[in-house]
Amino acid sequence: MKARQMELELRLHDMEQRLAQHSEPPAIEPSEAQPFQNTTSLAGAWYFDNGAYWNITQQGMSIAMQKISSFFGSEILTAGGQGTVIGNKAFIEISSIHGGSGKVELDVSPDGRILSGLLKDLAGNTLMSLRLTRSTN
Repeated sequence: MKARQMELELRLHDMEQRLAQHSEPPAIEPSEAQPFQNTTSLAGAWYFDNGAYWNITQQGMSIAMQKISSFFGSEILTAGGQGTVIGNKAFIEISSIHGGSGKVELDVSPDGRILSGLLKDLAGNTLMSLRLTRSTN
């Protein structure tokens, strides 16, 4: 499991590097505005009810996430992914340290404090409901 965690950390680091290398698009004149121009900021920690959390970094519409879980008092990276934010929706492809992968579609609540939606497990083709709350720290 440690080897898989290290591999996932390396992949996430690579994703963050690629995300940082992308420059912001040129400014758009108001007459050329896109419907998803007002992208919601998701950067920060988002918590599950069980104490696990996603740490999301964002640059423009691109996001990267790490899922941190607690095992026997230690926090470990258990999943990572990258995706896109369009308006108040987030689309993320994730991979876990156990080899699983999935696609996530989330909606941001009007007050910006709740992410809710579905994770589609690509191996079992099953759906799982997700709900995360933004850290207030």
